[in-house]
Amino acid sequence: MTAPSEPADPAEPSEPSRLIEPEALDAIDVEPTEADLAAAELTEEDLARFHRLRRLYQSRSVVGKALGRASTWGPVPEVTGAVRHIAGWVKPTGPLRIDGYRSFGTGTGVGVTGRVLAGRHPGSAREGEHSLRSAGRMASRFLTSEVADVTVEVCYDGVARSTFSDDEGYFRIEFEPDGEPGSESRWTVAQARALDHEAGAGPWCPIEVLVIGRDVDRIIISDVDDTILLNGVGAAVRTVLTTISGSELTREAVPGAADVYQHLCRPPEAGVAPPIFYVSSSPWNLHDFLVAFLDVNRFPPGPLLLRDIGLNRQTFSNSAHRNHKIDSINDILERLPETRVVLIGDSSLQDANAFAHIIDTHPGRVEAAFLRDVGDEERTERARAVLAERDQRDSPITLIADMAEIVVKLR
Repeated sequence: MTAPSEPADPAEPSEPSRLIEPEALDAIDVEPTEADLAAAELTEEDLARFHRLRRLYQSRSVVGKALGRASTWGPVPEVTGAVRHIAGWVKPTGPLRIDGYRSFGTGTGVGVTGRVLAGRHPGSAREGEHSLRSAGRMASRFLTSEVADVTVEVCYDGVARSTFSDDEGYFRIEFEPDGEPGSESRWTVAQARALDHEAGAGPWCPIEVLVIGRDVDRIIISDVDDTILLNGVGAAVRTVLTTISGSELTREAVPGAADVYQHLCRPPEAGVAPPIFYVSSSPWNLHDFLVAFLDVNRFPPGPLLLRDIGLNRQTFSNSAHRNHKIDSINDILERLPETRVVLIGDSSLQDANAFAHIIDTHPGRVEAAFLRDVGDEERTERARAVLAERDQRDSPITLIADMAEIVVKLR
């Protein structure tokens, strides 16, 4: 479900990308030594995945630069659409599977989302495994074969419905729960499967669904990168190596963030527990990794709102991260119109601008907004400039050095 393309915002300064930079990847010697191979017990397939990931990012770099130069050329969307159409003639190989995405809804409506892919699931990390094994798993998450026009059957709350996967393999089905909504939020489970006319019905895939309680009056919306998951600020090569060779067991969480979030999601003395949502510009390919990271590091479970990485101008524009967050937060607030919200992000220009936009377009809804200072002086100064232009008396945006400050300021 690729968002419509839009030209880059020339007035917005460029921020360091949260995705792997192709130029940095090119600079890394990815040829493992014999000792590496022996230690990792890599198969030829694992090694091939690693090299394919490098070529994939090199190709995306070329496409991104070309689309940037052609930002005023009208036929760009039509050309990229034709490329997708031609690619659709190539039949994906491997068994069909469903990647289910943590979804949410209310007592009046629930949307169940996921994606149809061809090939086996990359699996989970194991304690003590070699970094090259982790890199092969990360590569397989990006080298997916999305399958369009597949019938998907979803069962939820005793009702079965079906739809077709779109051009990127995504699907979404809306349900209207039977019965009165509960006062507190609760996790439920939907079941989805792909109905392939050649291979028959695939296995059922459970999809977690959070139903927001009718008495919920506060929600938490958190960024991921450098807000709860340390990405590293500084050397690009070190950041790339951390990203491609790390797993949910080895990636570092922001110190104290899990304890703070557990505290925020406890029920107050009189009321119900606030649910939490995680909004990130990371691609949907990383959904299973992020869910595992949250579980391993004891973060409260919550729906994830990620984005598709497609071949269009919006993907490569400076405003893509900001626009995705604005759209995702707007969707949450529109579906939960009676709730107050606490926003938590990092000291990037995108988060500062996105939070300011949400406060302005939803007056009275934002209880507080926090930006974690990641320690990069240039980024922090840009965020401060945004705050200096605002009237901070109503729904202030606060720069914090320690996550524990959130608990103190929300008392």
